[in-house]
Amino acid sequence: MNPTTKKAIIGGGAALAAGAIGYGLYARSEKQTESPAYRPVRTEGDFELRRYAPYLVAETVVTGTRKQAEKQGFKILSDYYFAKSRDGEKLDMTVPVTASIEGAGRHDFDDEGGRWAVRFVIPQGKIKASLPAPPTAIALRDMAERLVATALVNGTPSDAHWNEAIERLEGWIAERGWSGTGAFELASYNSPIIVAPIRRDEVFRAIEEPLG
Repeated sequence: MNPTTKKAIIGGGAALAAGAIGYGLYARSEKQTESPAYRPVRTEGDFELRRYAPYLVAETVVTGTRKQAEKQGFKILSDYYFAKSRDGEKLDMTVPVTASIEGAGRHDFDDEGGRWAVRFVIPQGKIKASLPAPPTAIALRDMAERLVATALVNGTPSDAHWNEAIERLEGWIAERGWSGTGAFELASYNSPIIVAPIRRDEVFRAIEEPLG
């Protein structure tokens, strides 16, 4: 092996190692991002029943396929959070970002006429009166205390994997004699550059009380 080739291999290996370390640190920092407080009630493998404390969200409703709605909704909400569509200071980013299509049950995620509610969680300690006034496309909403059944998404957050997780969660809820209420929520905890198995995506379904 000539010196030039050897140097290129060593340099390439060092760059890959540095990139892997940087990627790992970025993924780790995302795990520390603030999220709503909850208490696990029941955990079984990839499933969990949680009791969420009340929290506040910023919500925008958009129309399109799942991918179109998530992209458009994220842009509207992130512009508000990062003070691009308003004056004042930025808000700290939180997780998860959730998207839910109107109506109960499963839907065609490729339907360009689908209406989606996309939500960011408001950082803890903030109240409506202390927040910058949002644009007309955004509403500030109180999320009441609730029981939520969740299922992890296996693999990348594609339409197929989201639907597979919804089916598994439906089965888990039915087997326990519980009743789901409202729409399924697609919850993402990472930026798109984070890949499986490091990334975390979950399906949420609110559960009626008392439990069956």
